[in-house]
Amino acid sequence: MRGLIVAVDPCRGKRLRANHEIVPSGAEYIKSRLLPGRQPIDAPTVSRVILQVTTMASRKEVERARQMADIYLNPPLGDYDFLDWGSMREIEDVGYRHSLPRVQDWLRRNPRHRNREGFAAAWRRGLAT
Repeated sequence: MRGLIVAVDPCRGKRLRANHEIVPSGAEYIKSRLLPGRQPIDAPTVSRVILQVTTMASRKEVERARQMADIYLNPPLGDYDFLDWGSMREIEDVGYRHSLPRVQDWLRRNPRHRNREGFAAAWRRGLAT
């Protein structure tokens, strides 16, 4: 018998897009960022491209995990950049507010889980692990 599986998918669901007819060179990109009076070129960085490719490659595994999960959570993180570590507390709060009512609803529909009230109370206090 397996234990409870809670799956959290933080993927934003957005794809990187570059709106350029011609891809700017590295020098053009750097100049647009450093020289005064220039409009910065909005192009994905290498780290963002690698993150997107890694995410795309794992979507099949994510779908498999989603099907196996007892609770699947996909918090609305579209307004946040995965590489913006300064927003981590805000992202945590969005995830918590999204997840709490779903976990409570799941617990109401699955009364066989012992100490479910204790779990929900701990979750509300941020103590559930």
